[in-house]
Amino acid sequence: MFQLTGFHIPFVEKRWYFVAFSLITVILSIYFIATKGLNLSTDFKGGTKLQYQFSAPVTEADVRKILGGLDVGGFSLQKVGRPEENRIVLKMDKLEETQALAQKITGALKSGTGAEATLEKNETVGPKAGADLRRKAQLALIVCWLLMLVYIGYRFDFAFAPGAIIALMHDVVLAVGGFALTGREVSLTVVAALLTIVGYSINDTIVVYDRVREEMGKGLKLSFREIVNL
Repeated sequence: MFQLTGFHIPFVEKRWYFVAFSLITVILSIYFIATKGLNLSTDFKGGTKLQYQFSAPVTEADVRKILGGLDVGGFSLQKVGRPEENRIVLKMDKLEETQALAQKITGALKSGTGAEATLEKNETVGPKAGADLRRKAQLALIVCWLLMLVYIGYRFDFAFAPGAIIALMHDVVLAVGGFALTGREVSLTVVAALLTIVGYSINDTIVVYDRVREEMGKGLKLSFREIVNL
């Protein structure tokens, strides 16, 4: 049985501070998602992604200037990895003749930068496939939340379930807000990471719920607040 002595934090008494902090961070996350948007990878929006590693340092401005002289349509650049790795990812809207286009770009980068440009990745996803993956990723998160709600309601009590679902949504929204704020690319790997966050979050919640329920069942002369704090 828990003891009232020793390390003690009045979580319940200070709950409004935690709630206020969570609300502020969630609102900021939603604001960044709504205003800045997410940097979706070609997995979700379709297009072509080429990743190059250069044998010498190059700048995004250098690469942008070289590509400006080529007929590649709309594109965006992003440095990835450690600075000393000299890796740049090029994302384009074009889908047709990607192999020939990649060869053309590789040749132009080699001659324009004077460095060896190694094409490490050449990925193409159609717009329909990207939209389908985007829907499935959203569905995966929603289904996870619903299944967790049913499990907690069955395992404990439905009075416990809303708090767990709010915690799950809170954790995922903060993570997605972080991606919106930093502009980091959201890919299928990131979706897998978000589902992992859901798993760890519900695990922590269930451990706490189980201990609270265990102590409540012992008939201790403690209030519910004291048990939750412990």
